[in-house]
Amino acid sequence: MTLLDGMLIQIILFILIFLGMGLCIDLLKIIHGKIFFSSDIIMTISGYIGIPVHEIFHLLMVLIFGYKVKNVSLIEKQGSVLYGHVDYVYNRYSIIHVIGLFFAATAPFVLGLSLLGLMLKLIDPNIFNQLINLNFDYSFISFKALMTDLFLQFFDSFKILLNLKIFSWKSIIFFILGTSIALYSSLSVADVKAAFKSMKYIFPIFLIFNIALYFISYHSYYDVIGVIISVAKIVFSLFSISIVLILFLFALSFIMHIFTQLYHLSKKTKNNEGV
Repeated sequence: MTLLDGMLIQIILFILIFLGMGLCIDLLKIIHGKIFFSSDIIMTISGYIGIPVHEIFHLLMVLIFGYKVKNVSLIEKQGSVLYGHVDYVYNRYSIIHVIGLFFAATAPFVLGLSLLGLMLKLIDPNIFNQLINLNFDYSFISFKALMTDLFLQFFDSFKILLNLKIFSWKSIIFFILGTSIALYSSLSVADVKAAFKSMKYIFPIFLIFNIALYFISYHSYYDVIGVIISVAKIVFSLFSISIVLILFLFALSFIMHIFTQLYHLSKKTKNNEGV
């Protein structure tokens, strides 16, 4: 594997994880809101759980990197719209502060998926271990082999998660909390823009690290790439969990929407008969 191959794999994984996955969840959240906005009590319940968790993760990174916090709202309601926000000020001349923008922006996605993984481990350690122990042959790392493996792993994770005992009380709690956390572990376009402000420092560090390690110790470089791929595979598995939970939420919302429409139709029919 050449230096260029290793860097390309890292860049592609970075784009897939922080742009592809994070924005994919955000898109599903927007679609869900557009379709079921007028009659979805489930969306409201998930918002009251997921939005505060989302903002707490932002706030955690803001405090870790020493930003000045101006205002925090874990949950607010304007009309029928729920939202939260963390307003902060950073020193744009501080390298630490600028690099921290990446972590502050992506915290809900990274920590949200991590929380889902922790919850699943507590509920069913066997399924959790199956999800994170999906193997990849590192004896020959190629971009094509990696992409094929990640694609197949995504569907394998779906199959493994189906073994979860759906009607146990632990699973019910997992689905209630997990769907809310998954739906709001998204990255908005504003989050992505904030994260990319830190690239002027992160990318040079990335280049220097790769070049230095490659020429100092090729075997160590190869091992590091293997570790990065392993972490990416775990993230892909956790991402698949979030997609399953969001699709589950879509199904519940659809059922609720149908019952709501039938209720209003029945009520309208009775009113017409009474006239």
